[in-house]
Amino acid sequence: MNKIFLLLFLVIAVTNLFAQTWTSNYSPGAIDANSQLTGGNEIMQIVSHKGKLFAGNSYWQEFDTINNPRSCEIIRKDNSISSWQVDKDFTTANLRVGAMKSFIFNTNFSGASITPDTLLITIPNDNDGQVNCWVRNDNTNTWNVNTLANVQTNVNCRALGFHKDATNNICYVFAGLMDYGIFRGSYNASLPTKIQWTLTPEFVTPTNERVMGFTVCNNEIYAATSDGGIGHIYKRTDASASWSLVKTTTDGPQAEDIRGLSAIPNPNGAGEVLWYSWNKKASRIDPFNNYAETVEYAYTDSLTSQLGIQVQYIIAAYNDNFPVFNPTNANEDIRIIGIELKYNATALLSNPKPNWNGWGIDGQYYERHQKGSNIYYVRKFIVNNSPLVTDTLVATRTICVSPFASDNGKVLYAGGMDCNSIPMSRQAWIYTANFNGPTSSISTFSNINSISVYPNPASSEINISFSLSNNFTIEIINTLGEAVLKFQNQTKIDVSQMAKGIYYLKVCDNQKTYTQKIILQ
Repeated sequence: MNKIFLLLFLVIAVTNLFAQTWTSNYSPGAIDANSQLTGGNEIMQIVSHKGKLFAGNSYWQEFDTINNPRSCEIIRKDNSISSWQVDKDFTTANLRVGAMKSFIFNTNFSGASITPDTLLITIPNDNDGQVNCWVRNDNTNTWNVNTLANVQTNVNCRALGFHKDATNNICYVFAGLMDYGIFRGSYNASLPTKIQWTLTPEFVTPTNERVMGFTVCNNEIYAATSDGGIGHIYKRTDASASWSLVKTTTDGPQAEDIRGLSAIPNPNGAGEVLWYSWNKKASRIDPFNNYAETVEYAYTDSLTSQLGIQVQYIIAAYNDNFPVFNPTNANEDIRIIGIELKYNATALLSNPKPNWNGWGIDGQYYERHQKGSNIYYVRKFIVNNSPLVTDTLVATRTICVSPFASDNGKVLYAGGMDCNSIPMSRQAWIYTANFNGPTSSISTFSNINSISVYPNPASSEINISFSLSNNFTIEIINTLGEAVLKFQNQTKIDVSQMAKGIYYLKVCDNQKTYTQKIILQ
């Protein structure tokens, strides 16, 4: 019996040792360094860009129009101890920052190599029908704009993607617009925004369907669209600049959008497969097996079992299936999936929980663990799930690894709130946590001990030394898990023009993979 108590004590101690503690980092209602009132109802995006954090702060459903302007904004955090401040105000026609990304271009509109240039890009929703692309000028701390199109209805952009065309070597940025399709842009240094866009969509999506995600899987780019219980996944063919349907999902009108489209390691072999959330389930499809679907996890079934009452509604993976890297287990891939759920809290007679109009308010999310073919999901909370909760953390929408050198890649920022069409004021939130336990830094799926990367930290050049085959690829991956640069059979990498911050170097020779965290300063 004493051995059992000792074992239980050790389990609890280890669990507490590795638990992450989240603290509030942004609450609306403060005055920033420029004497501007910070507000907002939804943090829809948090993005690492050139060593700083930028967040898309939205004002959808704002009812206090006297004290809070009805225009979305970009807020900025310069270091780990600074406060958030307003970086860009839009107009009253713009209520939501539905999509914002940071991309590194190393070729221009003609496919010619250029000095790598990192651009922060957003297309805010626009009630006047202006499809405006805004790009930050980091030298002047201002934003430049160009117009893609004028449309008849509200502009709704919820996804931006990036891909280097294998045929013409051009780096493309893709923007998905509801009702209008996928627009394409490329790098042109002569323009104020440095992005030139096609004036017509490269691909027209089905009517009423929103493009909710892009991802690159096995060096090919995919897009997910959905509406009214019907979802589609398309693949781009670079040679013809065309998109073809590879998967249709139909689950009835209660099915939510396809969300979190991302590439994950293939649990059954080499290469990558596609992962997404759809209709209360997490699924993956295999490009090597005619896009056959495997349901990995049924959110509502599991939550109903855990809570003891029927879960009425769930959204999972608002933007991404976010990678969090793990150095303590070289074969484990960990992703974080933000969620929102609705249930009758008063029905939990043994442990009633507070809620906001039926929505859980404790900032819930899942960790998805994959080690080989073994996959499991763990539900977690940003704030304690108890009757003592006072913070209204509805909907964990976005998660980002801190770019600040002092955080050493071990700190996460999470933000959220979903208005769910309910009028409100000043409900946006950002929390942060130090992951100093199992979920911290980078994983190496197949560690090659004979490799060395130097210098690290680096400022101008990285050298790579190893004993591999003569044919290998090198990728530089940002903190979103996206490959921002790719090289073939190259052991010296020029990083002098890249933004400072934390990246990951991935070396593959078709047999083994090595991943190393690098710091550019």
